[in-house]
Amino acid sequence: MDAIDSELTTRLLPGRDRRVARAEVDRAPKRRRSEHRDDLVRPGMVVAARYLVAEVAGRGGMGIVFRARDLRHERQVALKVAQSQRIRSHDDLVARLVAEARTMSLIDDPSVPRVFDVVETGRAGPAIVLEWVDGSSLDEELRDPTIDRARTLDLAIQVLRAVRAVHRCGFVHGDLKPSNVLIEQEPDAPRVRLVDFGLASPIHGVDANDPSRSGVIIGTPCYMAPEALFESGSTPAADVYSLGVILHEMFLGTRPDPVSERVRDVASFGDAAVDHALAGSTLGALGRVIARCLRWDPAARFADAAEALDALLRTVRSHAASFSLRDSQLA
Repeated sequence: MDAIDSELTTRLLPGRDRRVARAEVDRAPKRRRSEHRDDLVRPGMVVAARYLVAEVAGRGGMGIVFRARDLRHERQVALKVAQSQRIRSHDDLVARLVAEARTMSLIDDPSVPRVFDVVETGRAGPAIVLEWVDGSSLDEELRDPTIDRARTLDLAIQVLRAVRAVHRCGFVHGDLKPSNVLIEQEPDAPRVRLVDFGLASPIHGVDANDPSRSGVIIGTPCYMAPEALFESGSTPAADVYSLGVILHEMFLGTRPDPVSERVRDVASFGDAAVDHALAGSTLGALGRVIARCLRWDPAARFADAAEALDALLRTVRSHAASFSLRDSQLA
């Protein structure tokens, strides 16, 4: 059995995944700034004498994800290595990766991939070993012109349920967007999985690893709430705003105008732009749910994903014949 730093394991994954955590973050070698982690972790490389790297599966603002093979259990896994163009400090990147692993391990919900391990890769630093999700992103789904209203609504409900689970476990995702929503094609129905918790933070208290505390804005501006873009920190209401942008894109095919193109601190202007776009649609009551998610003032939005989901389900139930959803999808 691999050696385990028990003290670090306890701090990193104090819940259901403690037994599988293997990390040596404190002994991670320092890298030269010019090195890139996708050069240091390559296809064909075996990480921690166990994970055979296959290919780059995706890139985000805080890391690179590789598809790999767990040689011990003969299964596919995702291997995430920290990397950011905006956070130059290696120590900050390591701290963020550790925080991401811990956050995901504490969210006990099927919509969030499981954390199997945290391993040392060598010069690339630590990596999170995650459950592999075999599916496409919501971003790809939205490019399909044949997607029908019932499927769109089913996916929207699942996305809100996933974020509700995150909020109930005491966290804000902080980077909600279609590319961070994966869709597995199960035999009977699609299944939504929420990924990339690199910018997640606790709802209560201050996240010491939040890059925005140093004045660095990290995220995707067109999905960020006004207060998240102009101020530090994040709240469930900020996630609700991001959900509103996603819903707007899912049902109208476009995103609302980015906050950066509106007038800061003039709520009536920002709200009027959203209301005008939705008023010209055929969404009716569903459009009003989306509009409330997109209120400029956080206090005018749904407080969290649970409130937004409840409102969406009430709307759909009252117009059930229009959407052709099964009762199980509305439970």
